[in-house]
Amino acid sequence: MYGPDADVFTDYLKWMKLYADPVSEQDIINSIYSNEKLPRKSFLVTFDDGYRDNFEVALPILKRENVPGIFFVTTGFLTDQKLGWWDTIYWFLKKTSLKRFTLHNDAYDLTTHSIDMVAETIIQKIKSLEYGQLEMALNQ
Repeated sequence: MYGPDADVFTDYLKWMKLYADPVSEQDIINSIYSNEKLPRKSFLVTFDDGYRDNFEVALPILKRENVPGIFFVTTGFLTDQKLGWWDTIYWFLKKTSLKRFTLHNDAYDLTTHSIDMVAETIIQKIKSLEYGQLEMALNQ
Protein backbone atom coordinates (compact mmCIF):
# COMPACT_ATOMS: atom_id res chain seq x y z
CA MET A 1 0.00 0.00 0.00
CA TYR A 2 2.76 2.45 0.86
CA GLY A 3 5.94 0.90 -0.51
CA PRO A 4 7.72 1.57 -3.77
CA ASP A 5 6.02 0.58 -7.01
CA ALA A 6 7.45 -2.16 -9.25
CA ASP A 7 9.63 0.18 -11.33
CA VAL A 8 11.13 1.90 -8.30
CA PHE A 9 11.77 -1.44 -6.55
CA THR A 10 13.49 -2.74 -9.71
CA ASP A 11 15.65 0.39 -9.83
CA TYR A 12 16.57 -0.07 -6.14
CA LEU A 13 17.71 -3.63 -6.76
CA LYS A 14 19.71 -2.72 -9.87
CA TRP A 15 21.42 0.11 -7.99
CA MET A 16 22.25 -2.15 -5.02
CA LYS A 17 23.67 -4.81 -7.35
CA LEU A 18 26.02 -2.20 -8.82
CA TYR A 19 27.66 -1.63 -5.45
CA ALA A 20 27.18 -4.87 -3.51
CA ASP A 21 26.58 -8.59 -3.86
CA PRO A 22 23.19 -10.09 -3.04
CA VAL A 23 23.35 -12.97 -0.56
CA SER A 24 20.75 -15.48 0.54
CA GLU A 25 19.80 -16.73 3.96
CA GLN A 26 21.64 -19.97 3.08
CA ASP A 27 24.78 -17.97 2.19
CA ILE A 28 24.71 -16.43 5.65
CA ILE A 29 24.15 -19.78 7.37
CA ASN A 30 26.98 -21.35 5.36
CA SER A 31 29.26 -18.47 6.26
CA ILE A 32 28.55 -18.91 9.96
CA TYR A 33 29.17 -22.66 9.96
CA SER A 34 32.20 -22.60 7.70
CA ASN A 35 33.86 -19.48 9.15
CA GLU A 36 34.11 -18.11 5.61
CA LYS A 37 33.41 -14.44 5.19
CA LEU A 38 30.65 -13.07 3.05
CA PRO A 39 31.60 -10.58 0.37
CA ARG A 40 32.74 -7.31 1.98
CA LYS A 41 29.81 -5.46 0.46
CA SER A 42 26.78 -7.70 0.51
CA PHE A 43 23.07 -7.32 1.10
CA LEU A 44 20.03 -9.42 1.89
CA VAL A 45 16.53 -8.27 0.94
CA THR A 46 13.85 -8.89 3.57
CA PHE A 47 10.14 -8.14 3.76
CA ASP A 48 8.62 -7.92 7.21
CA ASP A 49 4.99 -7.20 6.48
CA GLY A 50 3.72 -10.17 4.46
CA TYR A 51 1.56 -8.06 2.16
CA ARG A 52 0.10 -9.57 -1.00
CA ASP A 53 2.29 -7.30 -3.16
CA ASN A 54 5.35 -9.06 -1.73
CA PHE A 55 4.23 -12.16 -3.62
CA GLU A 56 2.55 -10.55 -6.62
CA VAL A 57 5.02 -7.71 -7.30
CA ALA A 58 8.29 -8.14 -5.41
CA LEU A 59 8.88 -11.89 -5.87
CA PRO A 60 8.77 -11.80 -9.68
CA ILE A 61 11.18 -8.84 -9.67
CA LEU A 62 13.55 -10.61 -7.29
CA LYS A 63 13.51 -13.67 -9.56
CA ARG A 64 14.06 -11.60 -12.71
CA GLU A 65 16.96 -9.72 -11.08
CA ASN A 66 18.36 -12.93 -9.56
CA VAL A 67 18.26 -11.51 -6.03
CA PRO A 68 17.24 -13.76 -3.12
CA GLY A 69 14.82 -12.52 -0.49
CA ILE A 70 13.24 -13.50 2.79
CA PHE A 71 9.55 -12.97 3.48
CA PHE A 72 8.28 -12.76 7.04
CA VAL A 73 4.53 -13.28 7.06
CA THR A 74 2.32 -11.82 9.78
CA THR A 75 -0.11 -14.71 10.05
CA GLY A 76 -2.58 -12.99 12.39
CA PHE A 77 -3.71 -10.66 9.62
CA LEU A 78 -4.59 -13.50 7.23
CA THR A 79 -7.87 -14.20 8.99
CA ASP A 80 -8.55 -10.85 10.68
CA GLN A 81 -8.73 -8.85 7.42
CA LYS A 82 -7.53 -5.69 9.14
CA LEU A 83 -4.69 -3.26 8.69
CA GLY A 84 -1.63 -3.24 10.90
CA TRP A 85 -1.56 -0.28 13.27
CA TRP A 86 1.21 1.36 11.22
CA ASP A 87 -0.97 1.24 8.08
CA THR A 88 -3.96 2.47 10.07
CA ILE A 89 -2.00 5.65 10.77
CA TYR A 90 -1.31 6.17 7.05
CA TRP A 91 -4.94 5.43 6.23
CA PHE A 92 -6.21 8.00 8.73
CA LEU A 93 -3.78 10.62 7.44
CA LYS A 94 -4.83 10.00 3.83
CA LYS A 95 -8.55 10.13 4.68
CA THR A 96 -8.67 12.98 7.21
CA SER A 97 -9.94 16.40 6.28
CA LEU A 98 -7.90 17.87 9.14
CA LYS A 99 -4.79 19.74 8.11
CA ARG A 100 -3.56 20.37 11.66
CA PHE A 101 -4.09 18.20 14.73
CA THR A 102 -2.59 17.28 18.10
CA LEU A 103 -1.71 13.76 19.21
CA HIS A 104 -0.18 13.04 22.62
CA ASN A 105 0.53 16.77 23.08
CA ASP A 106 2.47 16.94 19.80
CA ALA A 107 1.18 19.19 17.02
CA TYR A 108 1.19 17.97 13.42
CA ASP A 109 0.66 20.04 10.28
CA LEU A 110 -0.21 18.41 6.95
CA THR A 111 0.04 21.76 5.17
CA THR A 112 3.79 21.99 5.74
CA HIS A 113 4.77 18.31 6.07
CA SER A 114 4.06 15.32 3.84
CA ILE A 115 1.80 12.48 4.95
CA ASP A 116 4.84 10.17 4.87
CA MET A 117 6.84 12.44 7.16
CA VAL A 118 3.97 12.89 9.63
CA ALA A 119 3.16 9.16 9.57
CA GLU A 120 6.76 8.15 10.24
CA THR A 121 7.00 10.67 13.09
CA ILE A 122 3.80 9.32 14.66
CA ILE A 123 4.90 5.70 14.16
CA GLN A 124 8.22 6.36 15.90
CA LYS A 125 6.39 8.12 18.73
CA ILE A 126 3.97 5.21 19.15
CA LYS A 127 6.84 2.69 19.14
CA SER A 128 8.26 4.48 22.18
CA LEU A 129 5.02 4.09 24.16
CA GLU A 130 4.68 1.55 26.93
CA TYR A 131 2.87 -1.69 26.19
CA GLY A 132 -0.89 -1.24 26.29
CA GLN A 133 -0.87 2.40 25.21
CA LEU A 134 -1.04 1.61 21.46
CA GLU A 135 -4.84 1.21 21.37
CA MET A 136 -5.30 4.44 23.30
CA ALA A 137 -2.99 6.30 20.90
CA LEU A 138 -4.80 4.94 17.84
CA ASN A 139 -8.19 5.83 19.31
CA GLN A 140 -6.99 9.35 19.89
